[in-house]
Amino acid sequence: MPPPVFDTVIVNGRLVTPAGLVGAELGIRAGKIAAIGQLPHPPGATILDAQGHTVLPGLVDPHTHPGNYRSFEEEIASETLSAAAGGVTTLIGTVKSTRLGSPYKPYTDSDDVVSYHKVFPPAVAAIQRSASVDVALTPIIMSDEHAREIPEYRREHGITSFKFFVVGHAPTPWSRRIGMPVVVDEGTIFLGLRQVAAVGGLAMIHAENRQAGRILHEDLKASGRGDLAAWEAGS
Repeated sequence: MPPPVFDTVIVNGRLVTPAGLVGAELGIRAGKIAAIGQLPHPPGATILDAQGHTVLPGLVDPHTHPGNYRSFEEEIASETLSAAAGGVTTLIGTVKSTRLGSPYKPYTDSDDVVSYHKVFPPAVAAIQRSASVDVALTPIIMSDEHAREIPEYRREHGITSFKFFVVGHAPTPWSRRIGMPVVVDEGTIFLGLRQVAAVGGLAMIHAENRQAGRILHEDLKASGRGDLAAWEAGS
């Protein structure tokens, strides 16, 4: 059997594997890891010298927020470029229907909370135009409509994870600024969780309690503490 042909061979690296660090060469074919070991260096293959550095598989960042403060496409372009520079090859964006369409609105209101059916297609088009790494989406469930449509999002758009904010609070200028101009009640959450279970999806729970946090923050301010440990304790 002829030896495998590699497009790229990474040499002199310390490979991170399930068994730990391994001093070996890494063969890549058609963009995928094809072999690990002492490998042939085919004519025409690119030979990359890792110079003793650690070589990792592409990393997955499962929690990002593209579109919070600029248009979705702008942030997909800039943040996926930064991800690639840091070794992240897959980015999962936690997104809101108010932030996936166009034009971008600095402040959102309840009328901007629309079905994800209306905004997934332009969001995917923006990813295809501007992303430097692979991108997946986790929608935030903000209405009964969103909750009821979860099976359709799974079937028609391939969405498998859904985010819920479980402690509601009145909309503020800040929440409107990041695309969350509505209060989600426990009925919406219950309906959404039932639908996620029905499709075998993943429910992501944002369990921050801002009401309790407000009291803790007041306690910390009164104590005079202002370090990062105090921030963690108050969150």
